[in-house]
Amino acid sequence: MPREVNRQPILRHPRRVIRYELRPTLVNVPTLANPSGAQRFPCVEALLGTRTSVHDTVVSVIDQNGDELNFMVSCQVNQDQRLSVNRSLRSICEVEWCGSVLVMKIGRRSAFVNMTTSDKDLANVAIVRFIEETNGPVGLEYVDFLEL
Repeated sequence: MPREVNRQPILRHPRRVIRYELRPTLVNVPTLANPSGAQRFPCVEALLGTRTSVHDTVVSVIDQNGDELNFMVSCQVNQDQRLSVNRSLRSICEVEWCGSVLVMKIGRRSAFVNMTTSDKDLANVAIVRFIEETNGPVGLEYVDFLEL
């Protein structure tokens, strides 16, 4: 008799991401995955909440070895000023951004791999590029799933 295969997504070990709010901090985000673990879906709303819309953007940066690395930037768009000013983004790129921002590292073979403290500098480069390319929170209302 053939063995039944479970195709339901399962909650995997949380992935380490950087959360920009008061200061850049490594945090865990709950992650769903198919049973093989090949496809991962981080539940960013568990950290950002559902009160405001969440936008996701892939940002590419070049590391010191000349290799291209990709980061997923997930952020809230604050259209009615319900969220407080993000102090960590203000210190990095002098922008009046309201709400949290998450940066997740995309792996070469699998999506959404754990970030380490050594990834923080590259994540900061990705954030600055993201803010510059989207014209800050003003331009973000019109951007979703943009690849930078």
